[in-house]
Amino acid sequence: MTGLQKRAIYDLIISAVVLPGLTIIFFSGGGAAAYVHDVTRKILLAVLLGLGYIALLLVLFLVRVKPKDQTVLMDERDERIARQALGTAFVILAIYVVLTCIILYEVYRNRILMPVGWMWFLAYSSSFIAIGSRALLILVFYARTNGHGQG
Repeated sequence: MTGLQKRAIYDLIISAVVLPGLTIIFFSGGGAAAYVHDVTRKILLAVLLGLGYIALLLVLFLVRVKPKDQTVLMDERDERIARQALGTAFVILAIYVVLTCIILYEVYRNRILMPVGWMWFLAYSSSFIAIGSRALLILVFYARTNGHGQG
């Protein structure tokens, strides 16, 4: 298993914990309309997101190539998979943001105001959707190549 695959597995696990937690915390206690005024939910989300980002940084540290390690960091196949996953994850993230904005527009179009809490949800969720989709795509692309670089 390559370092890229190990990192992808850890990133996917972290995203799979943070995204549902984020959703549950955000939508409990009144959803977007009440989020801005709910200090408890803000603190819970800050802790969850902080732990998620710390875990991601820890993964970067743990899967790095050690100075005494003489193995190749990434070969051409790894680089191709990383680029393809990043490009596809970007498209997934763009689609997510556009669809979310369209849905919010449709829901609030006949109202004067949209709760600003939605901006927080979009920002927080976009971050971990990007990380999680990239990680999942890396694992899918490796599986498609059957571990031999042929896809």
